[in-house]
Amino acid sequence: MKKALVVEINDNNMIVLDNKGRFKKIKNKLNLKVGDEYERNEGLAMKKGIVFAMTCVLLAGVGGYGYSYAAPKDYLTLDINPSVKLTTNRYDKVIKAEALNSDGETISKELKIKNKNVKEAIKLLVESAVDNGYIAKDDENAVMLASTSDEILDEAENGVDEGLKEEEIENTEIIKENINKERFDEAERLGISPGKVNLIQKLQAVLPEANLDDYANSSVKDIMKKIKEQRVEAKEESKIENSKTETEENQNLEETKESINSNDKGNTNKENQKNNENSSNKDNNVNLEKNEEKTNNAANKDNIKENNEKTNNSNKSEVNKTENNKENLNKTENKNSSKNNN
Repeated sequence: MKKALVVEINDNNMIVLDNKGRFKKIKNKLNLKVGDEYERNEGLAMKKGIVFAMTCVLLAGVGGYGYSYAAPKDYLTLDINPSVKLTTNRYDKVIKAEALNSDGETISKELKIKNKNVKEAIKLLVESAVDNGYIAKDDENAVMLASTSDEILDEAENGVDEGLKEEEIENTEIIKENINKERFDEAERLGISPGKVNLIQKLQAVLPEANLDDYANSSVKDIMKKIKEQRVEAKEESKIENSKTETEENQNLEETKESINSNDKGNTNKENQKNNENSSNKDNNVNLEKNEEKTNNAANKDNIKENNEKTNNSNKSEVNKTENNKENLNKTENKNSSKNNN
């Protein structure tokens, strides 16, 4: 590497970009600054003012690459209770690391994670969290990852897995959330990580009285535990409510059945009564008809008897008339015979 451009200074080290687009980390023995040109073979560093023309040539070739390296592209937060925010460039290299709380400062202050890839940076943070007692072997643990990029999330998850494996930690839940840039900005104004904001909002969904201030400093493990407890309680309450509803429905069903049976009995009694009334009416009609028939027969008999008597009387009268006529005839004949004899 004959010539390279200093793109970052980190304590006694510096990151340089050579004319082939490669980044190298070397000791900053010459107290160079960002923008200086480093020439390794000659063992000297030439300031920008001295080698301005040479620097311009180098920047023309790789300057665009250097700018894109330093430009932020995505954001990632790691929450355990320590909270750390990482800013990455288009090459998924960490270009900035910020502790979001005092615990985050504890696990990150001794680490050199700038210019590392996401997986390696997260792995170092997880190992530091274990070393400082934030992740325990004999306890249930939870790690929250939030990023504006799914690819960054996947790399970060791999880093968590490797860090836990290195420390022989198994009982750890990993939660991942893809969060937009606006939520990151909102969380920054609130002074809390966006991943934790999302967790607290999930808690508020099952425990409305929960507020941001009460849980801002809580660990991810404790927030997740509270969420799970509230979900279990809600599930039990739902079961009880469903049981009550089912009991009420069964009672209503029984009452409905009883009402239907009662109505059926009432209708049956009414039907029987109606049938009895119809039967009685029929019997009465039959009896009435029979009585009328009897009455008519009796009346006919009386009429016949009366007519017979009238006929007999008439016949008797005719007989009497005939006998009288005969008697009168005999009397006449006797008178005539007497006259003749005279």
